[in-house]
Amino acid sequence: MKKTFSLLFAALALLAAGCSSDEPAPGTEPTPDAPVKFELTEAESRAAAATQGFNLDFFQAVCQHAPADENVTTSPLSASILLSMFANACDDTHRSQIASALGCRDIDALNSLASKYLLALPLVDESVDMTLANSVWYHNKYSLNPDFASIVDKYYAGDKYDRNLQTGDPAIVSEINKWVSDKTSELIKEIVTAKDLNAQTIAIMANAIYFKGQWANPFEPENTAEKEFKGATATSVVDMMFNGGMQHYAEAESFRAIKMEFGKGAFEAVLVLPNENTDLNALIASDELSSLSKLRYEDTPVNFHLPRLKLSPEKISLNVPLATLGISDLGQLNKYVIFTTPVEAMSKIFQKATIEFTEEGAEGAGVTWTGLELAPGPDAPATTKPEMNFNRPFAFFINEATTGACLFATRVCNL
Repeated sequence: MKKTFSLLFAALALLAAGCSSDEPAPGTEPTPDAPVKFELTEAESRAAAATQGFNLDFFQAVCQHAPADENVTTSPLSASILLSMFANACDDTHRSQIASALGCRDIDALNSLASKYLLALPLVDESVDMTLANSVWYHNKYSLNPDFASIVDKYYAGDKYDRNLQTGDPAIVSEINKWVSDKTSELIKEIVTAKDLNAQTIAIMANAIYFKGQWANPFEPENTAEKEFKGATATSVVDMMFNGGMQHYAEAESFRAIKMEFGKGAFEAVLVLPNENTDLNALIASDELSSLSKLRYEDTPVNFHLPRLKLSPEKISLNVPLATLGISDLGQLNKYVIFTTPVEAMSKIFQKATIEFTEEGAEGAGVTWTGLELAPGPDAPATTKPEMNFNRPFAFFINEATTGACLFATRVCNL
């Protein structure tokens, strides 16, 4: 009987973060210890550099296929780790497509890099709380392929659960959702319902990310005031935070950016404000954002306005965006080697994310999921003190500084 693969990608980050320059901002003290650097092998370094291209490609593809005036929050890191793990369950054709989309054809290097992320990213800054976790849930009629199970154990530290996934058992639904909730500090509490565990479901994979850090230079609550945000479809009144101190500030042809650091600087947020005559979606779709990692920042006083915001988790289908990146036919029957006997299956992939900015920091979560099921078919120039007022559509990225791993990439259209 033909089957469909339901995989689950789960990505969460809890952020409490801040803004600082290389020199202490006024009223702050220097941090005594530098961020911990973790070492990558030559092959891992090549894979990390390659997946930086995937980070932007993935964000661009999701934005391209989302309504132009909707907010979009993605987790490229979660998607890349899950896709790397998933590739080991695919046939040669789809394994090659995934590797190509990730920018690195060396699956062993991608596995090894994922392992390094899992082990090292939570340790690079002791002032930041971060965890990464993976799991594989599979229908208990099947047995995992020992080769696949070994890779999950060795590189992904994946929890493996054999359960009856085909009856919609409320206890199993609750168990899967509890795993996600536990790994995401309860920011995302549900990713499956009884409807998702039906007679076609044979497997679910999940990746979860949790991140929490303080702004190095938090906003003062007394400086927050109600201001207008001129959104893509309507103007709203928001609580606008303000910081008039030192910032990492950069200018490019079509946008300006501020880099805000978390903790000791191992993690950073890059906020991108298009110029007045530049459309945010056009900027995201262009090649100009690829220069973000090469921007030259100046430490300078900036009148910096940033809205308090909370973007609710929205479910995004990823099959079409991933097809744009060359991972085709996910919704068609393909051969998977996740079990001791290869199965013909299809996968459906989704992502859900939420993020919040406050004066003290930021909090965010994301979940990406897909699954194998039994089914018969697819489914302006700088001044002396620059003014950076994020009172109109903008984008931001949360990155790990050493490898460029992108935890979040977000498009803010309306508040």
